Amino acid sequence: PDAASIYQRIANYGGCSANVISANSTRLVATTAGHCVFATRNTFNYSTVDPRRNGTASPTWGTWTPVLFGYQPEYRDLDCEEDWDGSICIQHDIAIVIAVPNSGATPPRSMGWSYASKSWLNARNKYRRGYPGCSESASPAGCTNNNLYGDGAFNIGPLSHPIMGGWNREMAVSTDWSPGDSGSGAYFYSGGYPYVFGVVSASSSCQETCTSSYPNFLRRITPDWFDFISDVVF
Repeated sequence: PDAASIYQRIANYGGCSANVISANSTRLVATTAGHCVFATRNTFNYSTVDPRRNGTASPTWGTWTPVLFGYQPEYRDLDCEEDWDGSICIQHDIAIVIAVPNSGATPPRSMGWSYASKSWLNARNKYRRGYPGCSESASPAGCTNNNLYGDGAFNIGPLSHPIMGGWNREMAVSTDWSPGDSGSGAYFYSGGYPYVFGVVSASSSCQETCTSSYPNFLRRITPDWFDFISDVVF
């Protein structure tokens, strides 16, 4: 249903997905992937952010127009938006979108944001939902455009690309996704409230022939990004 609390926190964003982390009558802030905010190297993705889209825009939450973007400078400096190299780019593939309401839009509920150790996260159920592109070869069976899909609880595997303090930026995970799910958030519940801790970045190219238990990759929210998001929201 349109009012289901978890679904209104998840948004369609112009061929990608996003998670609402703050919303009021004048401004919405959402997490997404770095490659979702760049239309080309020199232009941003001004597609609307549509919380709880269900085929068409939600009659309750409406659509929101991006006005500002926050991203890792390295993502653009390394030309990741035009010359993707997963071994380099995944670690920088995180962004936020700040948007304003279009006529009729009302603020949906939001998620918290978090960083936590792999062992702490793997002791809890973790979920991910997003908006897959149905024209893709790896899309879900019976895929319907602009509809929300998800997977069951998943596990976190190998970590890579550490920053100062030992926090790795990249997480290999067992959950399934396909193009269009990019930018959707991985989240857990604490005290009945959802917290996003990473965004969908990339997949292994093996698709149905994958043998790894952890074929897909999140860009994790690390302490520096936790602080950056906090500064933007507050």
